[in-house]
Amino acid sequence: MTLFEPLFLLCVLALLVSLVRLVYLFARQQLARSLALRIAACIGVYLDALITVSVLSPARIYQQGEAQCFDDWCLAVDRVERDGGALRVSLNVISQAKRVTQRELGVAVNLTDEHGRV
Repeated sequence: MTLFEPLFLLCVLALLVSLVRLVYLFARQQLARSLALRIAACIGVYLDALITVSVLSPARIYQQGEAQCFDDWCLAVDRVERDGGALRVSLNVISQAKRVTQRELGVAVNLTDEHGRV
């Protein structure tokens, strides 16, 4: 666990408390414009930070045979063979999940050559 995970959970908890307070103030017909603006500003700052880190973070490149794990299962490229004009890729999927079905939506494998070209 990194430092950012508990910080994220703390921010979510603070947001939930603020939203409950906002609903309470609206229920009592009190003007809560400043609270609503603070909540919107915090969400905006968080989204800006998320987008900035996503854009500026370098892509993680895995070598052939190196596993990329998602919770209890991992995916690794075993072999890449040229078959005419196409490439044939063999993947190794490893799951440590006992009785739970897991999947990762949007998994993609991008092959690059030794010069970094896709």
